[in-house]
Amino acid sequence: MIKMIKIIVIALSVTVLLILSFLAFNDLFLLKKIDIDKNFALNEETFYTALEIYPQRHIWRYDIDKMNKVISSQKYLEEYSVKIIPPDTLKIVMKVRTPIAQIVTSENLVANIDKKGFVYKESNYSNELPLINISKKDNIQISAKVNQEIMKVIDELVALKNKEEKVYNSISQIDVIEKKNRSANYVVYFRSIKNKIVLKNKISAETIRDGLVSSLFLYYAENNTKTAYFAEIGFVY
Repeated sequence: MIKMIKIIVIALSVTVLLILSFLAFNDLFLLKKIDIDKNFALNEETFYTALEIYPQRHIWRYDIDKMNKVISSQKYLEEYSVKIIPPDTLKIVMKVRTPIAQIVTSENLVANIDKKGFVYKESNYSNELPLINISKKDNIQISAKVNQEIMKVIDELVALKNKEEKVYNSISQIDVIEKKNRSANYVVYFRSIKNKIVLKNKISAETIRDGLVSSLFLYYAENNTKTAYFAEIGFVY
C-alpha cells in the first residue's frame, strides 16, 4: 500500500513538472499581444519599461500583482487592472478620472477633483472648470477625499453637468465659507458676467440655476446691483 502511494506521488510530481515545463518553455505562451483599454494618450515605450513588459517573454513570468501596484501609484486613474489572457495576451485597463471641478488645496495649489470628491492631481488653472475655493483649506490634500461639506458642492455640480450643462459651464468659481456650526455660505461667480450670487447655509443645482437667471436679469437691465442673495422667497437684490 505504501509502495503504491509512493508511485502515485512520484507520478503526480512528474506530471506537474511536465506541465510546468510545457507552460514555461512552449512558444505558445510567449507574449505576442498587449491589449490596452485606455481613455487617454500614452507613451507606450515608457509604460512598457515601467511595467517591465518585454517582447517574446513567457506570460507566466509576469508578476501581475507587482504590475497592478505600479499602476495604482498613479492617483489620476479611476480604474485599472492587469491580467493574463492565455495563451499569449496581456490585458491592461486604465481609465483616468474625469474632473468635475478644480479646488485650491491647503498648500494653495490648484488640483483637479472628480465626481467622488477625490483630489488627485496638481494642475494649472483651467478656465473651463469651476474653481472651488474653501475658506478653511486644512483638510484639502492631494490624493485624498474632501469632507461632506465640500461633497455637497460636488454633488450639485454633477447634477448641473448631467441635466443643465449650460448652467454648469457658466460657473467660474464657488467660494465655500465654512462656519462654526458646520454649515456654510456659498458665493457663486459666473464667467460671462461680473455678477455673483450668495447662498446661505444651502446650495443646490436649482438655486444656482435660478441665481444665474437673476444675475442675467440684473446684467441686462443695467442694474448697479452686482450681487443677488437667496432668501426663502427667492433671490433678492
